[in-house]
Amino acid sequence: MQAQWAYQSDGGKFDGYGPEINAKIEAAYLKDKKGSVDWEEQNGQFRIDFDKMRETQVGHYNSKSKLVQRTTAGKAECYNV
Repeated sequence: MQAQWAYQSDGGKFDGYGPEINAKIEAAYLKDKKGSVDWEEQNGQFRIDFDKMRETQVGHYNSKSKLVQRTTAGKAECYNV
């Protein structure tokens, strides 16, 4: 079973990434667990720093970072920094 990645929304709930982005995040994480992954969506470019387990919007002057988590078989990995 592949891991599910999710970000913490403003309300505190974790919302999962879609299948395509989730697969890209997981592949990058398995390659380098201390690295990062970038991707682009309609509303901007985003980056997850695996070492900090945070997502930020790249190049956005007012971007708040969001906590991310990786869940495998019911076990969540996230770090609150």
